[in-house]
Amino acid sequence: MLGSTFPRNLTKLKTGSSRISTGWPWYNHTVRLGSWSKYNFSTHAGSHDDIKTSTSHFSPIPLQELALGYNPQIKGRPYLPGSTSGGFPEFLPGPQEGSSFPKAYEVKNSQQYDVKGWSLVCRQLIDEELAIHGAILIRNLPLSSMGDFQNFLQNLNFKFFEHGVTGYRTPLGGHVYTASDDPPEVTIEPHNECSYSPLFPKKIVMFCLREPNPSCGGETVLLKSQDLTASLDPKVIQKFEAKKIRYQAFLPNKDTGAGLQKSWQDRFWMDDPKEVQTILELNGWSYSWDKGKNLRYWYLNSPVIQHPITGEKIWFNQITSYNASYFRALPLYENTGDSMKDDQFPFHCYYGDGSDIEPEVLQHIREVMWSYAVGFWWRTFDVAVLDNQQVLHGRMGWTGDRKLVTSLIAE
Repeated sequence: MLGSTFPRNLTKLKTGSSRISTGWPWYNHTVRLGSWSKYNFSTHAGSHDDIKTSTSHFSPIPLQELALGYNPQIKGRPYLPGSTSGGFPEFLPGPQEGSSFPKAYEVKNSQQYDVKGWSLVCRQLIDEELAIHGAILIRNLPLSSMGDFQNFLQNLNFKFFEHGVTGYRTPLGGHVYTASDDPPEVTIEPHNECSYSPLFPKKIVMFCLREPNPSCGGETVLLKSQDLTASLDPKVIQKFEAKKIRYQAFLPNKDTGAGLQKSWQDRFWMDDPKEVQTILELNGWSYSWDKGKNLRYWYLNSPVIQHPITGEKIWFNQITSYNASYFRALPLYENTGDSMKDDQFPFHCYYGDGSDIEPEVLQHIREVMWSYAVGFWWRTFDVAVLDNQQVLHGRMGWTGDRKLVTSLIAE
């Protein structure tokens, strides 16, 4: 799941250094700087001198080609929190008639340039149109392997997001990861990637290596942040803005039994609580130890941001997906979740003052999210680019074959 968990790879603190590798945001980080203006895009497939406007290389994809072909069930869907409520929509719709969300293009002549050349064309397209549409789907690029996609990414020449990649993912090299290693039967709620953190990717690039089987799920779910923000109860937004959000992690003590979760000893790669506290304090986290030497640590963050290009105030957080109610719905906790307290799950969130977020508020947010969500049908070797601040993404549970990989972009 994109953005489903936060500390993943914490490494031991070196003497005299506060640098750690973590899915949380407060450590010194390094990104690979690009040199877009200086890159030499030579190609064997054709000259780039004729590149004038990126859209001249594409044709719009007819809406019917993105249609789902069936009605994916949302209401009452297994492993989807809140779906049994009367306010949930019955089905997930495809892209709507008259809408340009996602904006979908097909390459007119894939042989016109090599992969590097198409990276240049697509970089222009992204720069010109992503902030307008929020999501762009590109079909028929000359990409047919993981290596092609990695080459394409490198030559887009964006800065990669490297402060720590969250979620259950496997690194595949070249700044590419599996989109999610969550069980396929799980439907992932729409969310903005790393929106729990002050540091988050600005763009997400996805590549379909194997399209889902027809009518078997696996659709990527998209939702415009501005639709969600405009439709939430203003009183809900105001309360969160006033109190902020407290994101909390729980790491059990290995010596007393970690159960289904990774212990703090395994997460931090150390056995001395004082060393762990040093890391937490250096990075500004609050923490507490209970009698069993189990660790809880947390920080506060805003529920909204301002988009740097559009200037809009955007609902930008992971209140629902970093909540115990989400974990209780997962297959992993099917037999134990009801007996666990909220703060015994890997992650949970509260109002900033530590008070509980009302169940009806969580349900309201989920119902509004799914009411505006749309899904689209992947084809093998499609590329999609999302503005992470304007668009929430999720995934329908699926059966059969499906393989999607992703890369997170810092700028």
